[in-house]
Amino acid sequence: MLRDAFQFIIPLSLLAIICAIAGWAITWPFYLAAAVFGLLAVFVAYFFRDPERDVPQDERLVLSPADGLVVVVRPEDGSGSDGGTLISIFLSVFDVHVNRTPIPGTIVGTDYRRGSFW
Repeated sequence: MLRDAFQFIIPLSLLAIICAIAGWAITWPFYLAAAVFGLLAVFVAYFFRDPERDVPQDERLVLSPADGLVVVVRPEDGSGSDGGTLISIFLSVFDVHVNRTPIPGTIVGTDYRRGSFW
């Protein structure tokens, strides 16, 4: 599990515990809130999972950098060495949201393009 998940899991878990205690001490609807916060904490833990992968050791292979559905594969025009192939992968909430390197290499630059994804 990634460390980033704990900033969400800990407060949700604490709220679930507080609501469970309030349900026992005050009234039963707090049990419902405890269940909701507990389920949210479990879902966040599931969302931030990082399972081990068995990676084939064949240098001729290009592995997928992420789980999910490949939605776009197209050549990108560029000047000089900027050309390449664009591969877009859609990750649903049930996919592992960890990106890995598909081939060995070095990142020499990044390009952020602001946009709107609906």
